[in-house]
Amino acid sequence: MGYEVYMPQVVVDEMVKQYKEDVEEQVKKISAINESWQRVSNGLTLVDNIDDEKLKSKYEKELENRRHSLQIKTLDYPSAKHRNIALKDLYAQKPFRRLKDGNIGYRDALIWESILEFCHLAHNDSEIYFISENIKDFASNDRKELHDDLKKDLKKNGFLEDRVKLVSDIHKYVEEEIVADLQVLEKYKDELTKTGGIGDIDVKAIIDEKANNESIGFYISEDEHMGPAPFIPYYYENPSIVNTEVSRINYDVRKLSDSDCIITAIVEIVVDMDAFIYKGDLALIADDEYPDIINRNWNKHYVLVSDVARFFIQIDILTDAEFKVITSIEQQVLSVKYDFGFKTSDLYN
Repeated sequence: MGYEVYMPQVVVDEMVKQYKEDVEEQVKKISAINESWQRVSNGLTLVDNIDDEKLKSKYEKELENRRHSLQIKTLDYPSAKHRNIALKDLYAQKPFRRLKDGNIGYRDALIWESILEFCHLAHNDSEIYFISENIKDFASNDRKELHDDLKKDLKKNGFLEDRVKLVSDIHKYVEEEIVADLQVLEKYKDELTKTGGIGDIDVKAIIDEKANNESIGFYISEDEHMGPAPFIPYYYENPSIVNTEVSRINYDVRKLSDSDCIITAIVEIVVDMDAFIYKGDLALIADDEYPDIINRNWNKHYVLVSDVARFFIQIDILTDAEFKVITSIEQQVLSVKYDFGFKTSDLYN
């Protein structure tokens, strides 16, 4: 479609660093469990020695291969003078941010300097979109445009202040600016609705895999790194899925180019679940948000409740024009509605 995608090298390096730290943390936990097990099992070992260096190296190679297969190019580290970056730090100009014990934002500054250098190399007629969810350090107060400091930076470098446009929601941008302009392939939409597949691609089987208990469980389970799950009420603890069922699917098929197509499925999934609520939290729940209580005296401190959530998930499948090979599969949660009135929007406020 004429787009080129670039990833700053500093972002790649940060991804690799975070993965390596995660591996090291998990290896420590496994080692601790092994030692405890050996004490009670007369020396038996649950897991043999893990080659964490091999894991780290494998991730780096797989990340590089994935970027190559998607034709994602790299923005090298900027050649900006250290004094220019230091002055921005000293005066807390974006993307630096002032904290009590000093400023933060050095890596963000490197990202921005890489973009400025790219502006000098890019064709004057090209449009440049900076994709980042980091609105704290790059966006204006209304979260829709670049921060004024960055606009001034563009003008200082000889560009119009709108030379770089900020995109903080990639899914919304793709839907409104890219997919909306693509040619709709109506005959394939009808085929999908009737059979659940196109060519060699069984779309319904992919949907069933994304809608099973384990996949949906990812959205409602607390993660030690990410914190509380964003798609479940804060007062639900240890939620468990009883059953999932796909109740409705809307298909869309569009032509990306002569060689690529995109299949989109908007799927409604009905999720039956159980969860625990601390008894002291019951009084804080509004009447129209009160779940179905299964056991009010599960134990001294908790009640057991049941609820039904409707997950609306978008699944995008990128394929070749003949619908024989899948290039990639992406999914996102569009919204969640609980039977007792709780909505995803409430969860974020």
